[in-house]
Amino acid sequence: MFRRKKRIIVSGAGSGGHNNIIRDIRAARSDVFIVGTNIDKFTLKLSNADKDYLLPPVDSTSYVKKLNALIEAERIDGLVPGGDREVSAVAENREKIRAPILLPRKETVRLCQDKYALNRHLEKCGMKIAHSSAIKDISDVYSAFKEVKKDGAMVWCRIRDSSGSMGSLPVKNAEHAKFWIEYWRDMRSVNTNRFMLCEYLPGRDYAFQSIWKDGELVIGKACERLSYFFAKNMPAGSSSTPKVARLTSNKNVIDTCIETVKFVDDNPNGIFSIDLKENREGEPCVTEINVGRFCMITPIFDLTGKYNMADIYLRLMFGEEVKIKNMVTDIDENMYLIRDLDILPTLARL
Repeated sequence: MFRRKKRIIVSGAGSGGHNNIIRDIRAARSDVFIVGTNIDKFTLKLSNADKDYLLPPVDSTSYVKKLNALIEAERIDGLVPGGDREVSAVAENREKIRAPILLPRKETVRLCQDKYALNRHLEKCGMKIAHSSAIKDISDVYSAFKEVKKDGAMVWCRIRDSSGSMGSLPVKNAEHAKFWIEYWRDMRSVNTNRFMLCEYLPGRDYAFQSIWKDGELVIGKACERLSYFFAKNMPAGSSSTPKVARLTSNKNVIDTCIETVKFVDDNPNGIFSIDLKENREGEPCVTEINVGRFCMITPIFDLTGKYNMADIYLRLMFGEEVKIKNMVTDIDENMYLIRDLDILPTLARL
């Protein structure tokens, strides 16, 4: 008997992270037709989706109209938003978008996409965090630096609403921070009030990807970042995207992430991808939550163990049966993700 394929949109198609999602979906199921979208005509040419469309930018007044026209034309059964801007646009317009979506509520998206607001919220909830101070004016740098600096340690200067480590830099004194913020203001038109200074966290670096439905954790997996793309060439000496990562079942990391999600949303739905670093005492501290979207390194979570997280996500969005919940043990700590430019990511047991 013929069974119609489910049809989904994956936005951001053609970029490395979203092509990873498409490959991971196909590794789990052959009954899905994938429509890729992007706002960049060149990136779209790299898409591995079944069919591709160019859409206007998400801040365009025609974005929702064009998206809905595509949903209707392609008979879409589910929408998988890509980067932070797409997640925000879809969350803010979810009542207008005519396709099933599995996303946190818009208030949660707003909170998580502002790193300083998230930091303040988690501190009020009693979570271990990197003590932080917002920069409203360039004159605030000196007092903020003094406020967050620990004895003998550096301070982390970052943009509070960016991704991919944009505008991030460890600094040793307030003059470094002032110059860095002024540089981004003058050369990249980034307003001073988008910056924050944070206590520098020197410990191990973790990522946790989780999927929630109606307030319950369905599945979560964690990994440790071991090395980074272009680390020697980056002013920060690191980046948010690792060259090598290893799965970990570190209970303290996993428990911290689960507790964190419950503090930011009392009825979480969708994806919560969390970054953490250890402080000087070895305690994991949440540094950001990439909410509503898969992380760049999702193959280490999708293509290892018994459960493919991309498949679980689609099943929940389609209303299909998912028999697991609170699954945080589907982890093989001998599995590594190894990545480099212009080649597909590799998973290896070492």
